[in-house]
Amino acid sequence: MKKALSGAGLCMIAIITACGGGDERTHEGPMSFEAPTGEDWEQVPVEGDLPDHAWTMGLHYNSDETPKSLRVMPDVDSRPDASTAVSTLIAVCRFTDVYATDCRDTGQEAADIPGSDNTVQADFTYSDESGDQGLGRFWVAADEDSGVVSAVEYAGIGVDEAELDAFGETIEFDPGNAE
Repeated sequence: MKKALSGAGLCMIAIITACGGGDERTHEGPMSFEAPTGEDWEQVPVEGDLPDHAWTMGLHYNSDETPKSLRVMPDVDSRPDASTAVSTLIAVCRFTDVYATDCRDTGQEAADIPGSDNTVQADFTYSDESGDQGLGRFWVAADEDSGVVSAVEYAGIGVDEAELDAFGETIEFDPGNAE
């Protein structure tokens, strides 16, 4: 059974970290990456039922000045095309209050994620309740043969392009790990 978050927790969900063998990567479905570390990063607890095609794991950077989040949607409800899926995610960001009422797409481009046939990354900005500017990025990977489409999102106040680029370099996609 899948679990959903209540309230503000809808944006972040409990993280599952690979066990054993010195593997420092975080795995969720077909996506894996090197998660940020440090005492201010924390797992977000899981509560309730989750619908299909939901963000199923996440981390939150627990800082009042620079809150950040990282989350994964292992099964995006999309045909096996990363550009269609990323457009849907940007629309949700823009037309819901996930971050704020002013979420804006600031650019999309092809990206390279090992294991993916088709990858698109999309940057977006938003402002929090205090008016502080946030920056985020979606990475959407697709496998045309299996139809698996998966997404990772990293966003927050105080996030910069270099931080997003460095994190993006650690992402890998293995459609064989899809549920």
